[in-house]
Amino acid sequence: MNSLDLHIHSKYSCDGQYAIRDILQMAADCGLKTIAITDHNSVKGVAEALAVGREQGIKVVPGIEIDCTFDEIDLHLLGYHIDAADPRFDELEDDVFRQDRAVTRIRMEKLLAHTDIKLDADALLAKWPDKIITAEMIAEEILSMPENDQSEFLVPYRPGGSRSDSPVHFHWDNFAQGKIAYAPVRYIPFQDAVVLIKSAGGIPVIAHAGVNLRCCLERVSELIDTGAEGLEIYNTYHTAEESRYLRRIAKDRHLAMTCGSDFHGKNKPNVQLGVFPMETDDGLGI
Repeated sequence: MNSLDLHIHSKYSCDGQYAIRDILQMAADCGLKTIAITDHNSVKGVAEALAVGREQGIKVVPGIEIDCTFDEIDLHLLGYHIDAADPRFDELEDDVFRQDRAVTRIRMEKLLAHTDIKLDADALLAKWPDKIITAEMIAEEILSMPENDQSEFLVPYRPGGSRSDSPVHFHWDNFAQGKIAYAPVRYIPFQDAVVLIKSAGGIPVIAHAGVNLRCCLERVSELIDTGAEGLEIYNTYHTAEESRYLRRIAKDRHLAMTCGSDFHGKNKPNVQLGVFPMETDDGLGI
């Protein structure tokens, strides 16, 4: 267990589970001293987190995780110490919501075209009219339908299957960039995300580069040249080798170094609050 976790998602993320107060209570229970709520493209939970953090004696860093693109690669950029009252963050959230709802049907149609599953796209859209419909929600729906009981495609995702330990596998296997049901949202360019965070008083930090740039991790230097001021060194998904590589770059380039679990709740059941591999905490923080 670590004393800080700077990458946590609440119910204000499209794929997060817990309310802000619940997260702060869990953080207190497991001994966390410093946390950041970094919801996807949203700052709706920041003010409450700061207030509850003061009650609990936990330092809360105002944060966000922005979906963005760099040279056609989907990336995540963390922003710390931002002014969450900046209206541009609400505009960003609204834009992503509108786009994501618009491509949801395309994603489901692609999934149906490439598999043997059954799914009523109209019914699913009507079921959650005010939400971004995630791959995990789609998986929960189709796995619950008797019409799909004999589906060969779903075997790995059923209890005991090779991909059944976490709902997020359904996203990575089918909806992520380059997969059969991928349909892009036009996220803002990485450079614009950097400018937004900096102009809102924040520090832009590249999230889990070992995930998004796994096939070309050396390109993290290009992102730093573009204006990133920090790297997430340790998180649930980095290998020890990736963390050491990123730490060397951060030290050489005099960047901020952060760490976090990327906690979401039920959609990532193997990710625990405050738990991630970390070799040293020297210089970590924000």
